[in-house]
Amino acid sequence: MKGRIGIWWTAGVAGLTLGMMLWWHHSAQAGYQPVQCLPSPQPVFYPVAFGERVDLNRASLAQLEQLPGIGPQRGRAILAYRIAHGGFRYPEELIYVEGFGQALVEGLLTLVTVS
Repeated sequence: MKGRIGIWWTAGVAGLTLGMMLWWHHSAQAGYQPVQCLPSPQPVFYPVAFGERVDLNRASLAQLEQLPGIGPQRGRAILAYRIAHGGFRYPEELIYVEGFGQALVEGLLTLVTVS
């Protein structure tokens, strides 16, 4: 009985190997391209060490862009508001900057400060 199982197992492995070889040959001729995966999301980098905050009245555009949800356009809007109003008096004042909504401001309150 053991001899018969070994023969069937060997035949099965040989069949799988042959099947894989045929598939590989067919896919190479058909111009098969491997499945492209979606790119990995970029890691979130915070501009300062844990526990420190970005000063809205002193931060450069590059530092502002490191905040989550702040790109070049929103960063320039912060700088324009800061120039037009002589700086921020409190972090919640971000709500008055063009392009900022309540949810974004609430998410930034723990990451920003004013001096």
